[in-house]
Amino acid sequence: MSGNPLINSEGCFNLAPFWEWLQFLSEKIHEQKDGFKSTRAWNKKSHFIGNCGEFTISLVTGIEFDHKVRINGQGEKADFSAQNVEVKCSTFWADPHLKHPITEKRWPKYFVLVALDETKKRSKIIGWATSDELKAGTVANYGYGEQFTLPPKRLHPGLPPGLVIEERCAS
Repeated sequence: MSGNPLINSEGCFNLAPFWEWLQFLSEKIHEQKDGFKSTRAWNKKSHFIGNCGEFTISLVTGIEFDHKVRINGQGEKADFSAQNVEVKCSTFWADPHLKHPITEKRWPKYFVLVALDETKKRSKIIGWATSDELKAGTVANYGYGEQFTLPPKRLHPGLPPGLVIEERCAS
């Protein structure tokens, strides 16, 4: 991965050059969605954390990150839905878990977990799982309702089939 200056030898992505832009974009999305009953913005950083995860996958796959703020909701921030993938992001750098609400109506074929280190402004792809694998995981409640969860050791390394790492990022 040495061909890409945003990726270090441990596979961490340097988000510092994009940090303020991602914060600005996320604040606009939060302002837009805060009034909707359907929003799950559990804290003001929810959109920022999610955008950092999706932006990380955009960096490695070359799938364009969709940064537009839409009046009717954000939908997917990048064209991962074409690959039937949902990106999740965790701020628990040392022990990130893949989580998805058990009552959620949207269940893509694959989930990808990205960890975010806000202090060092970096991210790392932890791995992926199928929806069926996640549904077979542990059910836990972190204060926002029951969720299916998987620890990092139960995830497949890298990216799921269909999400291809661009040649410029290959080692």
